[in-house]
Amino acid sequence: MIKRLNLWIPLAFSVLFLGMLTWVYLNRLTYPYDLEWMEGGMLMHAVRLSLGKGVYLPPTAEFVPYFYTPGYPYLLSLLASAEDISYALGRGVSVFASCGTMALLFWCVRRESNWYYGVIGAGLYAALFRTNGAFYDIARPDSLFIFLILAAMVLTRCRDDLKSACIVGFLCAVAFLTKQTASVFFAAIVVVQFVKGWRQGLSCFCLGLFGCLVVIWAINQSTGGWFWTYIFEGHQGHVFIWSNFLFDYWRDLLFLAPILLWGPWLQFFQKKTTVWLSVILVFHWIYAFWRRVTTLDYSPHMYYRELWYENPRTLILIPPLAMFILSIVIAVRLRRKDFETSPIWMWFFVAGCGVSALNHSTQWAYANCFMPISVAACILIPLTLRDVLAQRDVIAASAISILLTIQFSALLYSPSKQIPTQDDLTAHTEVLKRISEETGTLMSPSNPFLAYKATGSLHTHQMGIKDVGYLGGLADLPKVIAQQKYRTILTAHHQPLPNLDKYYYQSSPLDFPTNNALRMKTGYLTRVNTLWFSRNDGERTLEGGASATFENDENLTAWRFEGDAFGREHSRRRFRGRNVQGGFVFRSQRTGKGQMQADAKGSRSQVSVLAGGRCKACRISVRDERGTLLDTAIQTKDGHRLRRYRWRFSRISNGALTITIIDGDSDGYLIVDDIRFR
Repeated sequence: MIKRLNLWIPLAFSVLFLGMLTWVYLNRLTYPYDLEWMEGGMLMHAVRLSLGKGVYLPPTAEFVPYFYTPGYPYLLSLLASAEDISYALGRGVSVFASCGTMALLFWCVRRESNWYYGVIGAGLYAALFRTNGAFYDIARPDSLFIFLILAAMVLTRCRDDLKSACIVGFLCAVAFLTKQTASVFFAAIVVVQFVKGWRQGLSCFCLGLFGCLVVIWAINQSTGGWFWTYIFEGHQGHVFIWSNFLFDYWRDLLFLAPILLWGPWLQFFQKKTTVWLSVILVFHWIYAFWRRVTTLDYSPHMYYRELWYENPRTLILIPPLAMFILSIVIAVRLRRKDFETSPIWMWFFVAGCGVSALNHSTQWAYANCFMPISVAACILIPLTLRDVLAQRDVIAASAISILLTIQFSALLYSPSKQIPTQDDLTAHTEVLKRISEETGTLMSPSNPFLAYKATGSLHTHQMGIKDVGYLGGLADLPKVIAQQKYRTILTAHHQPLPNLDKYYYQSSPLDFPTNNALRMKTGYLTRVNTLWFSRNDGERTLEGGASATFENDENLTAWRFEGDAFGREHSRRRFRGRNVQGGFVFRSQRTGKGQMQADAKGSRSQVSVLAGGRCKACRISVRDERGTLLDTAIQTKDGHRLRRYRWRFSRISNGALTITIIDGDSDGYLIVDDIRFR
């Protein structure tokens, strides 16, 4: 009865987390925007491959590849044409791969024990979804790489024949061509194959190594050496943080998912050959725990932000401390007892630790770095549970059940926070609408796939711009900006482009329903916030002949002025402020009131204007033959920093229009430029 209770509690949690993950998958699969800021850039790799343009080319503003091998985008390009590549396709491959990973975990653990331990293995991996960065279904290569390498490990454990060794070598080669860190797992797998027999080891090694080398050589030759520059030399351009590798990695694991350390540790402690290693690890983790105790005033951490028990901070100390005590109790109770788990899984767990530590210690790493250790641990932990329960020690059995219960409880997360909301969809619609208001191509460095779908434009991702900084950056990017190759540019927070405000003017802010609408759900939590339109310094007139940009003094004759605020003689000014269109604006006086009026015509539904100044009683009015289409305030307080205001009419107008701009503030002033009807 006690054994059943100790088993069914983690089993119930596993089923719960599998259901939660399924719900997240179903609600994120077809979301038409980036869930993580590098998704769109990865899809653009597949688009370029489908178009036959290649990806490993000299870095330009049109394209810079991510520093990954091409397996994942190449698979997408095989599955669909450039027009059919979508977020749903990219995520679908990752969902299929992650479901395959959990199916393999279930099958492998069930083979070594029973079906309920298999469910716990798959359920634990599902429970680690948020801890692993919520990356399982992202349109990136991580899930596919994990699936391929797990398949190679499972086959290595389950089969001893030469044919299987060759298949393992092939799987490792494909995994490396999906993500380079598969090489660490490959080394561990080859060692096991050699232990089984030199023929198996040699076959696996040769097929895996030479298969990769042939593909690398072929791609490198066809790209003039740029392939190797990106996938190897590019990573050398990233800073490797040794303090993370030696300390911070273990500290973060200890507080984010301590079961990933203490569960496998029980296996190492039971083996005579690794008992001293396990003792050393205990002291290292105690030191890591103490360092966190003394630094609880840390600023918001990208790994820790999803912990539901982080506030107050002292709560994060409880799970690792409790699991440490419980693990020591189990270890003491079961000392000299035999565990059945194969050392092969311990060896693969060591490889997973190494891969995750390397990823964690690389510049700009994120929580997806924990996926390799997680997939190895999700085999070792349920088998450890089986081994402990098999000893029929009531205290040890209760301790490991409580340990798993604490960890599953700590891993609880809100699925709704991972799922896009109606506000996200509304904001996405607003962005598309604003983009459509301008003709020409779009550049959106943080969302290149959005730009491709909206206007067919091809350009690099913001991460690509950062990645090639060690090569001197993109030499052609300033020229692309200066030549206004892209009619519109959509930027996100903290992502500057060179001389952007010199050649483009800033539109009015994007109208989002909430502060988090359209913000990334994981990874770098950025979001687009500003539209820029290319400047046109030439004169442009309204359809009634009145100047819309005030560049040509003669075209001011079509404007009619009343009152003291405006006047042809003193209101047209040379201007050097932000967002001006051309070199001149129209500005009212700081004293007096008045208005300026002009005629236009045609079928229209909205008007926009660049406006600035400091005016508390300024208005804009548009009328047609049937009456008022618009009459609203212009709230300006930014001085010489102009921004675009736009308004929709109460109905579509067909025919003659009259626009009136009113300065009713005798102590303020209004700046006007670039009036547009649409």
